[in-house]
Amino acid sequence: MEKESSRHILIVDDDVLTTCALKEHLEQLGYRVSIADGCSQAKETLRRSDGVDLVILDQLMADGRGTDLLQAMAEEAALQKPKVIMSSFVADPTSQTWEALRRRLPEVSQTLIHAYVGKPYTLSMMDAVVNLMLAKRPEAAKPARGEILSGDYRMASPVHPHEQDRAETSERKPL
Repeated sequence: MEKESSRHILIVDDDVLTTCALKEHLEQLGYRVSIADGCSQAKETLRRSDGVDLVILDQLMADGRGTDLLQAMAEEAALQKPKVIMSSFVADPTSQTWEALRRRLPEVSQTLIHAYVGKPYTLSMMDAVVNLMLAKRPEAAKPARGEILSGDYRMASPVHPHEQDRAETSERKPL
């Protein structure tokens, strides 16, 4: 199995407490972790030659939105295009508002989003999603076409999440 230390995770979030706790936790697990407190710093990291395997991306930050960074990743050839876990209070794959935001992104940006983890989250919740996204077998980390992993580790359709079975949605526990 590939060592976690060879995997590089970029956390993009302006919440210092969350970022520091998650960075420390992921480093203890053996990952290389970089942090950026906004879109500008994240772009600089994504321009560097050392590969980023995964981005954990907040939606609302002081210098822009996570969707702004996703847009730039689609438009700027010099930016790496790793898998993205959206992590936010507002990035909810079952929300019609989020779906409208996501649909405005270029298709390249949409395909980068592989999972959503709502805030607040536990470190074990994030572990489960990070481990899935960085699985050695690519098929284990790739949702079926038209699907993304939601914060409770179920597959949620990004096309019409509000049409999911209400019984399934009511069983979900807050993150």
